Amino acid sequence: MIEFTSLEHTARNVMIKAVLPDPAALTQKQRQKQEAAKEKASQEYEALKNMYHVHPTIDQL
Repeated sequence: MIEFTSLEHTARNVMIKAVLPDPAALTQKQRQKQEAAKEKASQEYEALKNMYHVHPTIDQL
């Protein structure tokens, strides 16, 4: 069983915390790094789909 506790009570129970940076505040190098990471993730996703011969419905949405 996993219990989720609000951050207002404690920050120690955070499993995943994401922060969306302001795109205008990113440097050119940071933008390039972010785009490269997105491209790599996309390639890995396509490779997994091909390996398992699946066509997830979410791709059609």
